[in-house]
Amino acid sequence: MSQTTNTTPLSDETISSATELDALPNAPRPVLLGTYLKPDGASALIRTPKGKLQQVKVGDRIGQAQIHAIEMGRVHMLLLNQPHALTIPGKG
Repeated sequence: MSQTTNTTPLSDETISSATELDALPNAPRPVLLGTYLKPDGASALIRTPKGKLQQVKVGDRIGQAQIHAIEMGRVHMLLLNQPHALTIPGKG
């Protein structure tokens, strides 16, 4: 039995953000690089402001923010009990 995985399409800006250390030199917040929606749960690939790549799922933390939900091309999080959302660069 094969599992289906839906992933977000990547723009040139997103690919650059993921692969070039200086693509976002002063990014004050995490950057969403991609989302993965699978039958057993969703995950996302995020680049931290320090350039570290981190794969997250619902309930994980990035700094002081906790991942609340993951959907195609968007990650919802709570930061100090305030909602925030990350979208893939170039996707609006």
